Amino acid sequence: AAQTGHLPSIFWLGYSYARGQGTGVDPEEAYRYLKQAAKRGHVHALREIGVLDMRGFRGNLWRPLGVFEFCAAVVGAFVLTLVNRESDRLRA
Repeated sequence: AAQTGHLPSIFWLGYSYARGQGTGVDPEEAYRYLKQAAKRGHVHALREIGVLDMRGFRGNLWRPLGVFEFCAAVVGAFVLTLVNRESDRLRA
């Protein structure tokens, strides 16, 4: 489904690589899929990118920015829920 561009599937593929669910942990693949989903506005993908950054995936300079990415995702999810609760950008 991710190959067809289904946004929640792209997120889940990245999430699975990040957490090692059903596959080995692979931060590079996780980031690639999560970034793809985040560019299309998936708020949970942005949250997971923030988590990867807080863990130092892209280096120590990104650690504090990960906090902002995480918070932006939470606020974005809240606002998107108010506007369109059925959006694929919220589906996880």
